[in-house]
Amino acid sequence: MLAYAGKGNMYSELTDLNTLVCETCNSLRGSIPKTIRLNIRATPDLPLVTTDCRQMRQVIVDLVMNGVEAIGEGAPGTISVGTGTEDAGTELTALNVGKYVVLEVRDNGCGMNEETQRQVFDPFFTTKFTGRGLGLAAVHGFARSSGGAVFVESAPGKGTCFRVLLPAMPVEAQSAGGAC
Repeated sequence: MLAYAGKGNMYSELTDLNTLVCETCNSLRGSIPKTIRLNIRATPDLPLVTTDCRQMRQVIVDLVMNGVEAIGEGAPGTISVGTGTEDAGTELTALNVGKYVVLEVRDNGCGMNEETQRQVFDPFFTTKFTGRGLGLAAVHGFARSSGGAVFVESAPGKGTCFRVLLPAMPVEAQSAGGAC
């Protein structure tokens, strides 16, 4: 619940999201059914972000495993995990104007209807069996506490795309830090 509220403990450090994505996805390959392809697309020269590496790894795991469940056991499918940047920040997104690093996790699973999309980040909503389902609420809280946001696009039968936006560090601050 603390993660959902954006009040959990965070140990933030300058982080190369590309490295974190590659390491995390490669460690997940053995947990994903052989019928599901896991593609990684890392954008070159990605700005660093200030984030809690442990929690960011969990975000990647939660979103990838959500995709695995959406595709279904034994069904063929693809999950694509990518990084990029975008300028964001308007009244619509409640983000500060600026450059953001984007983590995108896209699957070609069963997708979600609009009602499910509206509730997907609610900690009391789940489509999973008892004791599961807090992962997306925690993703939402983590993104908010990091100064970013998470967005979902989906349609039944068309798959789902989650986009986590985190503020990019200014270029002058990047030489001072490392990666996880």
